[in-house]
Amino acid sequence: MIRLATFLLASYIRSYRYFAPVGSMLIAMMLLYSYKPNPVMDSYAVTSAFLFVGGAWLSFSFLNHAGAVLEQLSVIHAGSMRKYAASQMLALLAVIVFLSAFFLLYPVVMNMFAETVSARQWLIASSGHLALGMLGAGVSYFLQAAYIRNISRATAILLIIVILSIGARQIAAKLPEGLSGSAGPSLQWLK
Repeated sequence: MIRLATFLLASYIRSYRYFAPVGSMLIAMMLLYSYKPNPVMDSYAVTSAFLFVGGAWLSFSFLNHAGAVLEQLSVIHAGSMRKYAASQMLALLAVIVFLSAFFLLYPVVMNMFAETVSARQWLIASSGHLALGMLGAGVSYFLQAAYIRNISRATAILLIIVILSIGARQIAAKLPEGLSGSAGPSLQWLK
């Protein structure tokens, strides 16, 4: 499984599809830390949100980078679809862990915080980064070409999920109070 995950990562890196999501996350992080000092947990909360969006985008491009033939050969080589899917998630976990470590260590190394990061803050921030990064990967997993053949439709669904995830409170606040009918109960989860 580790060898297949390594192969999938090497194949993805050769495709250069990682450049846009990784570049966007790095630019967003550099803009966030363009001034100092920064509050520790507020900054980590923002970079966790960056990692959710970037992780979803990166995972979506990773899961859809291989053609149908390469995917079928990889499933045959792995022995089952379950092992192939586990290898995909293992590869994504490695990338998310690397990006999380970078997002956590960069501001500390560059002395961007107003205070020293405590052990409790490290634990909360690292678990938040990993959880949101893998949540983005998990959302993308169900939108890959193996499940949804129309890539435009899958992209639209991913964008809707990301937008609703980040802006749910603001969207719910804009909804009219007297929303009735069949749409009413289905939109209550936003509040």
